[in-house]
Amino acid sequence: MTRVIFNGDSMKRKVKRAVENATKDVSEALFKDIVRRSPVRSGQFKRSWSKSGTGTRYKISNPQTYGGALERGRSRQAPRGVVKPAIKNLKTII
Repeated sequence: MTRVIFNGDSMKRKVKRAVENATKDVSEALFKDIVRRSPVRSGQFKRSWSKSGTGTRYKISNPQTYGGALERGRSRQAPRGVVKPAIKNLKTII
């Protein structure tokens, strides 16, 4: 009979690493979808997206002042906004 011993600390590290990798993958997929959905007039808004963070905390942001108006549908190219549709689409892009 083979005896299997689980080291609690080792298991915790593996689970933590798996959660961090999944979070990183989801944030990257979301970031790419947001950039893809961004309307292009001059290209400034699309180029201004940035993603930062580590572990289980990531921030996706765009410093352009008109981002709020675009998110509320003020663009014919993105009448439903950019971020909300990307979040709703997460299930299909992962």
